[in-house]
Amino acid sequence: MTKRIAIIGAGAAGLTAAWRLRNAPYEVQVFEKSRGYTGRAATRSHGAVRYDFGANYITRPPERIRQLLTNTLPHDALATIDPPVWTFDKAGNREPGDPESNAAPRWTYAHGINTLGKLLVEDGNLSVQRTTRIHHLARTNGAWHVHPSQGEAQGPFDAVLCTPPSPQTAAILQQSSADAESETHIRQCIAALEAATYAPQFAYVFGLAAPLPRPEPFHALLNSDRAHPIAWMSIEDDKPGRVPSGQSVVSAQMSPDWTAGRVDDDPAAYIDTVHALASDVLGVPLQPLAWTDAHRWRYAAPTEAAPAAPLDAAHEVGLYFAGDYRVGKGRVALAMDSGWAQAERIRTTLGN
Repeated sequence: MTKRIAIIGAGAAGLTAAWRLRNAPYEVQVFEKSRGYTGRAATRSHGAVRYDFGANYITRPPERIRQLLTNTLPHDALATIDPPVWTFDKAGNREPGDPESNAAPRWTYAHGINTLGKLLVEDGNLSVQRTTRIHHLARTNGAWHVHPSQGEAQGPFDAVLCTPPSPQTAAILQQSSADAESETHIRQCIAALEAATYAPQFAYVFGLAAPLPRPEPFHALLNSDRAHPIAWMSIEDDKPGRVPSGQSVVSAQMSPDWTAGRVDDDPAAYIDTVHALASDVLGVPLQPLAWTDAHRWRYAAPTEAAPAAPLDAAHEVGLYFAGDYRVGKGRVALAMDSGWAQAERIRTTLGN
């Protein structure tokens, strides 16, 4: 009988795992709560403009992920961002960034970083059930059933791979039910997931009706002393195919400390404040301002990894976990590699 695998989450980790399992003798079903792909590697449109409002690019991937991006998947739309990343401090002093980091290629896609998810789905012919929020799991007779918040349970599945941020995965497990052996693993996994921590972040995008007069030849500015309300700024104009001639688009991502006290507020309430801060960091006014966007990332990036042992041990009852919280760094390539690693673990456990 064909083994069945459920993957919760169509982010970078979940889709990479599903793609890696594409040629195995399994039936793989991905469940995604939103309408899009690739989670925090997210892209939006404003007229003819395409802009990223979460992860900005992919850099320094493990070798197998580099091969996937540059050789295996269609890569006609893969592009590099050439201008370097500079730094700025609390006082607004700008300096050239780390030469070694700037020497590493920074990859994106002409139509947005979320193109990555679309390519994984299309190339792997993946089955993704979108707008399906998973509420809990249930294990009976040695098999898992996946229960959405709305609609009927789906299953049975021989294995479930959970890839949402660790607080969301822990919430699913807290509602789940299983036999005694599985319950023990669930409790241990919840404790491990709750040990991982995330930083929140408000993200802002400013569309200008004229080219930005850049004071230095940088693509982005990184706050080096972590003492400024803005953690990161970048200019979407440098990504090929994103911004029409005669316009500019600037993004600003706020620091975790600045965001934490406001995380339950409407991010749009701070657009004027952030616009002034961003203009000050750049040293030039962000004008003429044509449009804005704001977004809350409650779980923007992990700051502490989850303990690996309890999560790895759960494969004994068909539970697997992938995501950037397993490495403690918010990088797309590392999330992808985590998904790849868990796909390999599934293949080893269930057989090819």
